[in-house]
Amino acid sequence: MTISLLYHADFRDVHIHRPTLGFLLRRLTAVIVISLFTAAFTMTLWGRVGDWSDPAVVFARISVVWTAAAFGGALGDILPGESEGADINDELNRFVERLGIGDDEGLF
Repeated sequence: MTISLLYHADFRDVHIHRPTLGFLLRRLTAVIVISLFTAAFTMTLWGRVGDWSDPAVVFARISVVWTAAAFGGALGDILPGESEGADINDELNRFVERLGIGDDEGLF
């Protein structure tokens, strides 16, 4: 549902451009990871997952909130307006250059 909203909805023309590490879709990964951590943190903070003694129940409870959070995050991501920050691939390439690894072009 999140993938179709991010990449196939006609709200905004979104293209896959320079995936991180060559295969990770940046928009999808960011929405999924941020919504997962937010759902887990808030459910723990509000005491809705108990003491984490039964991981299956905890994951089931978090996944319900995670689904809604991912959908909301995807809606927020497709709104007009782009970030003007640095591209994560450029940051990774600078880091790799400092380590001295990668191919001739400095890429993974």
